[in-house]
Amino acid sequence: MAEYIDVHCHLGDKAFHEDIDIVLAEATKVGVKACLVCAEFYEDFNGILKLCERYPKFLLPCLGVHPAQLAPNETNSELQPMRGATLLDLERAFPYIEENANKLAAIGEVCNIAHYY
Repeated sequence: MAEYIDVHCHLGDKAFHEDIDIVLAEATKVGVKACLVCAEFYEDFNGILKLCERYPKFLLPCLGVHPAQLAPNETNSELQPMRGATLLDLERAFPYIEENANKLAAIGEVCNIAHYY
């Protein structure tokens, strides 16, 4: 059987909270040996580190700032509004990334803020 490493996944997303064990078991069955779990938002950082600690050497943390960030949901819509990332998002993320650098496999979802200006 071929072996794979998923170099970009979002298993820290709340959509996987209930069935992460099943998802990982299925991935293992088809030859996945490791997954790089990428953050999208600063608010995800701690949860991703905790998730990766539960599955060491299989889930590897990758923290960064996605170019599309959550915007305040003032309409209480089920759809979460988005906005472009800003320098403030990066400035908020960098200290956490630096503080936890020894736990990270990579830094990723590094946004291209120039795209939004």
